[in-house]
Amino acid sequence: MNNPEKTVCFQNEHIPLMNAYRDAGPAYPTEVIDEFATITFVRDCGANNDNVINCAASELPKDFPANLH
Repeated sequence: MNNPEKTVCFQNEHIPLMNAYRDAGPAYPTEVIDEFATITFVRDCGANNDNVINCAASELPKDFPANLH
């Protein structure tokens, strides 16, 4: 919010510039945005499990999260 010019570029093409901004500091968020969500399901699926998030939200089943047991 305070320095939008530092956040509007596609990161892969601008990594050296992003590193320069980080090194110059501060790199932390200077504007706190309150966001929240309802946790609907919790399960320990282990580390490095590529099946945990394997599709976009738009591709979830129509009955999600009711289809989780």
